[in-house]
Amino acid sequence: PDANGLVLCAKLRERWPVPIIICTASTRPEDAVLGFKLGADDFVRKPFSTDELEARIEAALRRPALQAARAPRLADAQRIGPLALDHARCRVTVDGKVVHLTPTEFRLLCALADPPNRVHDAKDLAERVWGSYDPGIGRSLQVHIRRMRAKLNAGPVRPPALVAARGFGYRL
Repeated sequence: PDANGLVLCAKLRERWPVPIIICTASTRPEDAVLGFKLGADDFVRKPFSTDELEARIEAALRRPALQAARAPRLADAQRIGPLALDHARCRVTVDGKVVHLTPTEFRLLCALADPPNRVHDAKDLAERVWGSYDPGIGRSLQVHIRRMRAKLNAGPVRPPALVAARGFGYRL
């Protein structure tokens, strides 16, 4: 009661990957657009029937299961030389020493490691890390790669190399 539902939607989306259905009495079309942009999975205007709401809830609960079934399944842990990726805990270690990566860097490293030693082009990496490709993404990708290299090279051990294949992409 003390906050806007759209603000609540954004806060929920930041914290948990759960389905969000907004039920509202608002008649403004821009509220639905804003709700979707802030992370809502569905937007239902009042009045609605309980059968319709139940069907929308069932559909929203089905979506993550469908996405998980379609997504390639990575092992919970993956080892590449001294590098260990713990997908379940979103943790990276090099020879047992934890390397602190941002969520974007972690997703990028996972994309490069699947499969390792394969050249991944910028379009493939952008789609796997950010969900879409924009031709201007190259510079951002370079910055993330540079930061990851610095973090992986910070320890006394020789980490796996992030290699640029000039004109083609990157490989781990």
